Amino acid sequence: MSLTPREFTRVRIRFAVSVNFGDDAWSVVDETRDLSLNGVYVVSSATPKVGSECDVRITLDEGTGVRVDARGRVVRVDERGFALGFTALDIESYHHLQKLVQYNALDPAKAEREFQEHLGLKRVPPPAEP
Repeated sequence: MSLTPREFTRVRIRFAVSVNFGDDAWSVVDETRDLSLNGVYVVSSATPKVGSECDVRITLDEGTGVRVDARGRVVRVDERGFALGFTALDIESYHHLQKLVQYNALDPAKAEREFQEHLGLKRVPPPAEP
């Protein structure tokens, strides 16, 4: 089996994370392990179903309230926890996440290149005035 390269740099960093699965009316409060612009691995004894949609809150600084809020989908479950792929991030959360990954990456320049080269993350210039 060949593995495809990851789209974005992952950083091994721990933060408190809350995951709310809505209809199931339960929340998981555990911690992150791997974090990227694509998603996060949550260390947890919970076993959500692959494909489940959820709201994710990663608390970066409890004192100042700095956090990443996202929508996500469970993409993998194993004996240690589950992986979430982000499906939506607000702009403030995206910027916090981008800086967090870049500052904690083993190769910050590589992480910055990934951000700049990814089509879905490029800044779109405003339309030209007629």
